[in-house]
Amino acid sequence: MKAEATEPADAEMPLAGHLAELQGVLIQIFIALLVAFAASWAFHQQVFYFLAAPVLDGLARHGIDRLQALDVTEGIVIHMKASGVAALLVTFPFIIWRLWRFVAPALHIHEKRAVIISGMLTALFFILGTTFCYTVFLPLVVEFLAGFGTSDGTLVLAPTISNTFGTAMVFLVAFGIIFELPLVMMALGALHLIRPRWMLARSRYFIVAAFIIGAIFTPPEPVSQTLMAVPICLLYFLGVLLAWAGWKLGDGASRRSAVVVTSAIVLFTAGIVGAAVLLAGRHDAGDALTGGAERDVAGTAVTTVEIDSDCFFTISGLQVKGPVLVTSTAGDRQMAGVAFDLPSEKATFSFKGARGAVGEFVNQERQWTASGGRVLAMMLTDSRLVAEFMSALVSETTTSCRGTEGQVQ
Repeated sequence: MKAEATEPADAEMPLAGHLAELQGVLIQIFIALLVAFAASWAFHQQVFYFLAAPVLDGLARHGIDRLQALDVTEGIVIHMKASGVAALLVTFPFIIWRLWRFVAPALHIHEKRAVIISGMLTALFFILGTTFCYTVFLPLVVEFLAGFGTSDGTLVLAPTISNTFGTAMVFLVAFGIIFELPLVMMALGALHLIRPRWMLARSRYFIVAAFIIGAIFTPPEPVSQTLMAVPICLLYFLGVLLAWAGWKLGDGASRRSAVVVTSAIVLFTAGIVGAAVLLAGRHDAGDALTGGAERDVAGTAVTTVEIDSDCFFTISGLQVKGPVLVTSTAGDRQMAGVAFDLPSEKATFSFKGARGAVGEFVNQERQWTASGGRVLAMMLTDSRLVAEFMSALVSETTTSCRGTEGQVQ
C-alpha cells in the first residue's frame, strides 16, 4: 500500500490525454498573455519609460533629453516590445502556476518539494539581480559611458529608442542570470563535484576580478567602484556558503544546513533590497526628460526667462552677443534641470566670472554639458533649489533690467 501511494496519480493516463491537457494549458497561457498585452498597451508610454528609466537617468546626467528614431516604425515597435515584456511579467505567476498543475501529478512528494524550493530560489535571485542592475549598475554605467567625448564636446551622442530599450533589457536579463551563481555553486556542492574549500581558496582571484570590473564600468572614483564590486564579492561568498550547505545536504545533514542557507539568503536579500530603496529615488529621470509634449508630467513647473545680452551681463557678469533663454524644469520629484540657450550654436561662455544668483547657482558642483549653443545642467537634486534659483533670476531681471520677460508655463 505504501509503494502504491508514492506512484504518480496519473501514471495510467494515455499519451493522447496528456497532449490534450497540454494543449488546453497552452491555450489558457496564450489568452492570458493576449489580455495582459492589451492592458499593457493602454499604458505603453509609462511602461517603456519605467523599463528604460535607468538608462534614461544616466543619459539625463549629460543633458541628453531626447531619443532618436531612425525610421517611422521604430517607435511603435519598441513600445510593442515594452508592452510584451510587461505582459510576460504580469502573467508569469499564472504561467508557472498553470504549468505546475500540469506537471505536479507526475511527481513524487520529494520531487515536488525539490522543484518548489529550487523554483522559488531561482525566481528570488533573478529578481535580486534585476533589482541591483536597475537601481545601481545601469545608471552608473550609462552615465560613465555617455561621458566619453560628450563632456568636452568632441562627440555628440544621439541614442535611439531601440538602443536605449535594448541596453536596458540586455543588462537586466544578464544580471538576473549572473545572480543565479550562488545556486549553481550550491548545486555543484550538493552533487560533490567541487569542494567548498576549493572555491574559498580561489576567492582572492574573484575579489580582484570584481574590483577590476567595478573600475571598468563605473566613473573613476572609489565610491562607485566599491558600490559595484562589493555586491559581486558578496554574491560569490554567498555561493561558497551555499555550496558548503549543499555539500552537507548531499551527506544527509539537512536541518543545520537548511538554517544556514535560509539565514544567508535572508541577509543577502535584505542587503540588496536596502540598497535598492536607498537609491530608488535617483531614477525618476523618465519624468524629467524634456522630450516633447508626451513627456509632460502633472506637477512639473517649466520656467522660461528671456534675457537680453546687456541685462544678462548686468546680473551675471557674463558677456554674450544676443538674448539668452534660461529654462528650468522642476517637478515634484527629485529631478530638476536648468538650460542656458545661447544666441547661436557656436556661442559659448565661461562660468568663471559669474556673479549674483547665476554665479551662486552655476559655480556649485554640478554636471554641466554644452552642445549646439545650449549649456545644460541636468541633476538629481531637490527641485525646490532650482525653483528658488529661477525665482531669484526673475526677481533680478525685473529689478535691474528693462524689456526682460519671465513667464511660468
